[in-house]
Amino acid sequence: MVIGINYRENETGEGFEYWDVKYDRPVYQENEEPVFFREDFESDEEFQEYVKKGLQFERDYIQSTVEQGVDELLEQKLYPLAFEAPHYTMSSTGYKELANYFSTYVGQIQISDETYQATFPPLFESTPSYLGGMTLLPETLGYVDGSNLDSYKNIVKKAEEVSSFSDSYLSFFYHPYLGIELLKETIEEMKAYDEYEWVDLKEMSNKVEVQDVVITSEDGRISVERSLVENIVHKLGTMWWFIIPVIVFLIAIVSMKKKR
Repeated sequence: MVIGINYRENETGEGFEYWDVKYDRPVYQENEEPVFFREDFESDEEFQEYVKKGLQFERDYIQSTVEQGVDELLEQKLYPLAFEAPHYTMSSTGYKELANYFSTYVGQIQISDETYQATFPPLFESTPSYLGGMTLLPETLGYVDGSNLDSYKNIVKKAEEVSSFSDSYLSFFYHPYLGIELLKETIEEMKAYDEYEWVDLKEMSNKVEVQDVVITSEDGRISVERSLVENIVHKLGTMWWFIIPVIVFLIAIVSMKKKR
């Protein structure tokens, strides 16, 4: 969802955006700044003050990247309705900050602030307080691993288990760069579960509110509302090609008046 380079500047699509995977902890500082731990401080008080500043940095970082990311999508006329953190990794502080923007979260959730290697995919749609009130659409089957293309078989196998629970979700993540054929093959396997129906986010009630733009969906429709100021800025941005000749025309009129 987020546009651009990830936190440790790893390969786009593979790196972590909201977790410092190098040190396995939340994003507490700029990626080029030194990293400190409890042993680097003389007292717990000093360390807690450092963590307090780190938590504020994390909130500001999420706010900045989400707002920039949504802005980039809007410029391309793409309207996000839900959010999923790369690699499912985000701290509890991050989830609560994210809830200020999104009503819906898709994927697995990280259940520890101590390590990213603790994720949990519930089987059902829910609204856990841990996510700050966001509705969770769970990713129950995992993802197709690019380093092991046969891993889609694990998804198929797990679907047999998950489908034994009523109201469960059958959902998995697929990287587009793996190509379309493997995706088709996996989808074909999923068609065996004909008692399930596809989930269309547009049919659900979702809300994304970023700065002066509110995106909502319901009954198959997406609505985008902008404040007056944002609407004017948006119109100017989309009509720049018209404004330039108007300015040139006005300059020409002024020049004619001067010659008279």
